Amino acid sequence: MRLEKTIFQSKISRRIFATFVTCALLPVVCLAILVYWQVTHHLSRQTKSSLHQAVKSHAQTLSNRLDQVGQNLELVESLTDKHTLIKPQAFDDIRNRLLNQFNGITLFSDANQPRPLLNQSAIKSLELEPDDFKHMSAGYPLLVELNVGQSSPSIIILRQFHSERAAKDFFVGEINLSFLWGINQLENLPMDTEVCIIDSSHNILYSSLSNLAENKDEISAKIQNSISGNFEFDVNRQPYFASYSQMFLKPTYKLPYWTVILLKAKSDTFAPLSKFKAIFPLFIILTIMVVLWLSIANIRKSLIPIAVLKEGAKRIAQRDFIQKVTINSRDEFEELAIAFNEMSAAIEHKFKILDAKAEIDNAVLSTLSREDMINVAITHISDLIPCRVCGISIIDSDNASQGRALYCYRQDNQTLLADNVEIRPYECMQLKQNTAYFTLHNNDPIPHYLPTLSNIGKVDLLIFPIWVNKELSAVLWLGIRNNEHHQKEEIALLRQLSDQIAVALSNSNLLEEQKEMNWGTLQALARTVDAKSPWTAGHSQRVTEMALKIAHALQLEPQSIENLHRAALLHDIGKVGVPSAILDKPSKLSDGEYRIIKGHPGLGAKILAPIKAFKELIPIVVQHHERFDGKGYPGGLSGEAIDMGARILAVADTYDAMSSDRPYRKGMPLSEILDIMQREAGHQFDPLVVNTLIKVIEEDNRKAA
Repeated sequence: MRLEKTIFQSKISRRIFATFVTCALLPVVCLAILVYWQVTHHLSRQTKSSLHQAVKSHAQTLSNRLDQVGQNLELVESLTDKHTLIKPQAFDDIRNRLLNQFNGITLFSDANQPRPLLNQSAIKSLELEPDDFKHMSAGYPLLVELNVGQSSPSIIILRQFHSERAAKDFFVGEINLSFLWGINQLENLPMDTEVCIIDSSHNILYSSLSNLAENKDEISAKIQNSISGNFEFDVNRQPYFASYSQMFLKPTYKLPYWTVILLKAKSDTFAPLSKFKAIFPLFIILTIMVVLWLSIANIRKSLIPIAVLKEGAKRIAQRDFIQKVTINSRDEFEELAIAFNEMSAAIEHKFKILDAKAEIDNAVLSTLSREDMINVAITHISDLIPCRVCGISIIDSDNASQGRALYCYRQDNQTLLADNVEIRPYECMQLKQNTAYFTLHNNDPIPHYLPTLSNIGKVDLLIFPIWVNKELSAVLWLGIRNNEHHQKEEIALLRQLSDQIAVALSNSNLLEEQKEMNWGTLQALARTVDAKSPWTAGHSQRVTEMALKIAHALQLEPQSIENLHRAALLHDIGKVGVPSAILDKPSKLSDGEYRIIKGHPGLGAKILAPIKAFKELIPIVVQHHERFDGKGYPGGLSGEAIDMGARILAVADTYDAMSSDRPYRKGMPLSEILDIMQREAGHQFDPLVVNTLIKVIEEDNRKAA
């Protein structure tokens, strides 16, 4: 339609046109600004959260590499002979591993010239302080930074050579920084992320971003007030988001700490908005042209679609993506509504992806339950990807042919089902040949590592192997209809989520191993104490078992029971300072000897005091010889002033002592022991604990009968 000039000669025509232009353009502009602000704000928040989670994970990865280096240097020490210096055949077996982690390894001795064991090290001499030798003599590796602040800093690790000259002979390993920093290795970091490592003096040890040294003072000022956090700053006039986390090295390596910093350019963060900013001006121009060519008769009709779009914009601002914009005007407004709905669906999908990744990341870092983490992952994956069924089959770490499948059907994704499964060798080979993913079609045999699926019709299966330390740990699988086709973006997302699940499983395995190691250490300490005397062999373990039975019968809180478990194993650790002659003396102790014996609870507390994790154990250890009537030692406490764990431990300790043989007497009969315990209830012992002991013994006797 040709635009007639006479239309705009009337004031009312111009007013209506101006009103139409305002009503047409203003909501669109507001919508664009609002959506742009919302998306920008959300992208900023998600980037900061992602960097915050990733920097902790990267710090842990760096710590693990440092531990590997220390362990391999210790391995070199174990393969070194004091006469031949090294066992060549043994060294050849680990050479490739050492070449990956060290530039060189040298044995330093004051009696001989430094002797290279692996390559020719650039380090010819070292000046160490007495504290450094003291640190190494305690069995710890020593970490030293060289040429810090220069273009080529070096990091070396030292370990004492335990021979007759142990005080002056030590190994020096020059760490391969490419291995330590993970250069050119696949890392679980957000896309387009830069990494920087600085030491406790705020010197840059490594940076993947050039010219970062110019910002050293600014970075130091931003990270000096806390051990972790987020900040923003400019590098070469390029704004960056940054997140940092301190990696504590004391007391193992003597150095105070390193700080890991992850950076992401704001331009990369807001890249999804670049297309929007390019299209928006063109959209405004198009709208003006449409307005100019519309007749006055269509102005009122055109206001209705604008109102619909405005309402849709408000719903998007409130993250309501369910209700779609519907316009049947058969003009540009209808096309705009379609594009608007497509944009709404795309934003909704992006939000779901970001929320799902955040939830899975949170589950990885916050829960110790493997099943809880798997439940979160399955629920969010089934929400994101159209599928009939979604599940994860976890391979048994102790038996690689067995596993457990956790899964849910799409129509009931809140119910997590579980089945025992197995994996055959040829199936494992197929997974190894398709490490990323592969598709099983409807007519293919169902693998044994999947459960028996029912009521899902004809489906194809997408299979994503999950690897932890190059070993098959789990399999993510989805059942999709035969006519459904997943795009590369969805496949990449599923592969990325599989990698996140691998991190979670790895963390779970590490936590379980650490917990087992902690309990093993406590039991070893308990056996060490019991080994001082043949009369106390197994005493700590028996006392622990009886104390736990009493605690469970009293229905104590789980944390209190765990504290009692640890304290019971270590309750006599102070006896390491008591001479064996006193512990094994068959006759009555002298006053001086008895004073030494009475000192073992306090000595035990001093031994445990430096360990923060054992803070709650100390009252139980120190008070387990207090009496309910206040006549005990070392503090003369009475009644409920004595820790409940100590009262339980006192009963269990005395019960085992009376029932066991000692150098000065034989073990007493059970009836005599219980008579004594009942007489001492309210005097030496808490009556409630004594009554509970009797009930526990009676219950054990009934079960034995």
